[in-house]
Amino acid sequence: TLFRSGAAAHQPCKDEAEYGLRLRTRQAELERRLQQLDGDIAREERMVRDNADVLERLRAEEAALNSENAGAAEREATTRAAFEQAASTLAQSEA
Repeated sequence: TLFRSGAAAHQPCKDEAEYGLRLRTRQAELERRLQQLDGDIAREERMVRDNADVLERLRAEEAALNSENAGAAEREATTRAAFEQAASTLAQSEA
């Protein structure tokens, strides 16, 4: 019975040691996951900034294209009027 009581007395210490080891292991795992999440968040924030820059460049490009397109319509109207005037002048000179 002395052996049993000694083994029984030893058992809680062993369980506590295993429990402590499991806790430390779990804590280390959670700390690694937090570091991963911090890295993921930093990458996502960089991507958001990069995407904002891309969107700003696209807005500027769209504005430039719209401006050029508006100018092209005006140039087309001016060119068409000049062509019609030249065609009219040519027709009159041939008559």
